Amino acid sequence: FGDSLADTGNLKQLSSKSNSQPPHFLFPPYGETFFHKPTGRCSNGRLIIDFIAQQSSTTQATRLKHEYFSSNDVHDHCKNILRNSLILMGEIGGNDYNHAVIAGKPISELKSYVPLVINTIVSSINELIELGAETLVVPGNLPVGCSAAYLTIYYGSDKVEYDNTTGCITELNKFAEWHNELLQTSLNQIREVHPNVNIIYADYYNAAMQFFRSPEKYGFINGALKACCGGGGPYNYNQLVACAEPSSTTCAQPETYANWDGLHLTEAAYHVIFKSLFQGTYTTPQFNSLCPTSNVQAREASSNLVQSSYSLKSSGLRPLFLWALGGYDDTQDNISHSYVKGLNKYDKIFSFGDSIADTGNLLHSGALANPVIGRLPYGQTFFRRPTGRCSDGRLIIDFVAEKYGLPYLPPYLAIAESLESKAKHGVNFAVAGSTALDAKFFYDKGIGRILWSNDSLSIQLGWFKRLKSQMCTTKQECDNYFKRSLFMMGEIGGNDYNYAFFVGGTIADLKRLVPLVVETIISATSVIKLMDNMSQMVIDDGAREVVVPGNFPIGCSAIYLTMFETQNKTAYDGNGCLKAYNAFSKYHNTQLKLALEKLREKYTRVRIIYADYYGASKALSHIPNH
Repeated sequence: FGDSLADTGNLKQLSSKSNSQPPHFLFPPYGETFFHKPTGRCSNGRLIIDFIAQQSSTTQATRLKHEYFSSNDVHDHCKNILRNSLILMGEIGGNDYNHAVIAGKPISELKSYVPLVINTIVSSINELIELGAETLVVPGNLPVGCSAAYLTIYYGSDKVEYDNTTGCITELNKFAEWHNELLQTSLNQIREVHPNVNIIYADYYNAAMQFFRSPEKYGFINGALKACCGGGGPYNYNQLVACAEPSSTTCAQPETYANWDGLHLTEAAYHVIFKSLFQGTYTTPQFNSLCPTSNVQAREASSNLVQSSYSLKSSGLRPLFLWALGGYDDTQDNISHSYVKGLNKYDKIFSFGDSIADTGNLLHSGALANPVIGRLPYGQTFFRRPTGRCSDGRLIIDFVAEKYGLPYLPPYLAIAESLESKAKHGVNFAVAGSTALDAKFFYDKGIGRILWSNDSLSIQLGWFKRLKSQMCTTKQECDNYFKRSLFMMGEIGGNDYNYAFFVGGTIADLKRLVPLVVETIISATSVIKLMDNMSQMVIDDGAREVVVPGNFPIGCSAIYLTMFETQNKTAYDGNGCLKAYNAFSKYHNTQLKLALEKLREKYTRVRIIYADYYGASKALSHIPNH
């Protein structure tokens, strides 16, 4: 289902039945690259849907004849067809906004359309599920601020700002991200109602942003913004002279352009998006994890780990990420008995980070005298006593352990003298208050006095080195020990910003800190800069999966809302969160994701998974009553 991003000829068929002028995309050079003739596709060649069909060895899609629906057992037939089908629901909704912009509507007015558009998409998805659909891929919108058409419409206007890296219109891209954010929230609600249906969000936006940020890397040596085929102008787009019209021009090498006709992409660009989605990491959950028998390289179902979903049950707040699906033993805090059949992929978990993941290291470190986390009501909900966790009960890392039938991770400082006997299923190195950057950085800046802990990420990696030296010495021993391990690298970095913000640092100041924080996280993730020449230890010693979470929406946290309270109503979004601080968190996460993408290219044998803590937790402020 969808619009011109997926249409393989329906508008062509409809136009042939009318007396109106045939649309311009029914003439060359449309279709020239692959089909060597116009087919009704709005590109020079294949679309994402074509690459999906080819990947799945599926024949071309056709329409069902009307007579089919007269059979008596049509309901069962349809159920069976849909149950064994992949439903691609879109991209759809883009034109709802496009028509309004072309008609001169301001960007601010478009926001009122979004709930209506999302509700319509959701209604269609629910109807298909009722008819029997079990696997649906739902794409988000593309970064419309990078469209040659929009860039032309707003060309020369002093009302828009441009991204310095890409040249795209910032506000339009933020609008597309907002649409996508609300869509993902709605998809989470559908998952809650239909837990046995595969609802897969396809991140068209970030898959496309790869080549808008680095066009030459993907072979687009003529850039990503200028159209290959069009009627002239700075972006080769002209509303009065469409591609394929006599006075339009067409580039000689479409494969060196990302943009085809100003509104649509080239076959080469669609192929990049396809690979990122269906062979890469730009779907939630990862598409490959749900297709173990397809031609796509099979990946085990545990990649649902980073699914941006949440589950709020009648018994109280449950884990935000649908990780804890089994029962709980609320009489013990050292082991979980919620074994989940078929999900014993990992036999060890190693966790690094700060208070989001600390299960007791800060308490055991003695860094703070009589810390509040060592007293009730901390720990009252589940453990019935304080454990050193900065919450009333379990943390995300606890739910991960439960999901895979593993004991709750012991804090390293509690078992440091007995690692061989007590680290059989992993260790938690995270320390509340810790930073990604070394504590010396903050002391040099004159703010070291407010640190909760000096046990930064490099200290935690040192502990990991000590554990490794005790648990294995040879390559074979380490391979056996680490080969079924999951590494959770964070969340970390939040405190680097918290400390600086709380002593008066500005957002502009803190943005300059982000590259240092991200670089430190990346170095720890790759274990490239570990002391004593431990390069590639995680990779070479058998570990194959690393989850790297992003930061939370700090503008929605009570401490930020209290410390930075303002009478300026425009500083808050519709959910009461501070927009500027949330934008800062998104900036950090964007830089982190870009760095992780480079790391994936270097270490192709390791699955480096980005966990979208921001997007998953934003739902709590969007729809807290759900």
